Amino acid sequence: MISYGNLCFEYTFALPLFHSIPSSTDNTTMILKIIGLDFNPSKEYLSHLPEIIYLIILIIEFFIRFIYVSNKLKYFSNYLTIIDLLSILSCIIYLCSIIKIKENNLIICFINCFRLIRILKLSRYSMYIRQYIQTIFYYSDISMLLFIIFMCLCIFFGNLTYGISLIDHHQIHSTPLDSLYYSYETILTIGFGQHIPSTPYLTWITITSILFGMMCLSLPVPFLAIYNFNLDNYEQDNTKMLN
Repeated sequence: MISYGNLCFEYTFALPLFHSIPSSTDNTTMILKIIGLDFNPSKEYLSHLPEIIYLIILIIEFFIRFIYVSNKLKYFSNYLTIIDLLSILSCIIYLCSIIKIKENNLIICFINCFRLIRILKLSRYSMYIRQYIQTIFYYSDISMLLFIIFMCLCIFFGNLTYGISLIDHHQIHSTPLDSLYYSYETILTIGFGQHIPSTPYLTWITITSILFGMMCLSLPVPFLAIYNFNLDNYEQDNTKMLN
């Protein structure tokens, strides 16, 4: 039996490497015609790579948790495990859309809609996001201080970048607003790539601003740990009072 998943992985990985489409006399193409499938590869093979990478990560994560879990039956009875299984199945079916079925199969089109189930995986991490937001509001004064420090760093490195650009006659940062935008995306370590430093001074400024940005972004981590520690102590105290 030739499964849809094997065909999908075969043609998604082989064609970009060898840049060849199977001819009409190819054995694989003949098998596809026999089982009722016509291979219709997409021109943009790279567009399927994110789905393949996501599918591989899902499968590895699923099997690692399955190996280390103590109760196997309880593991499959968890609703999060069902969400993972449906996510893996929906990804495989979506990747099989590379293969064009001769007859319009409404069942395959309907199952593709289950790819939206992957959004439910966010519920596993939503608790940590909610705790982070609560920490920001709980330490509102410290959050405001960090925001002011971040803005001062952006303005400082923006002015420094603009000044160095004028000295070096570098025309990339033609206006102070461009320099401010460059310092903002550099400190946040986003780096969209619109501006690339081409002089040694701008390179050192970029490296320094990235280091300061990493330090600024890592400052809320201790406060998040303190908040979680206090939250755990509060829950333990409530448990003791109930007992």
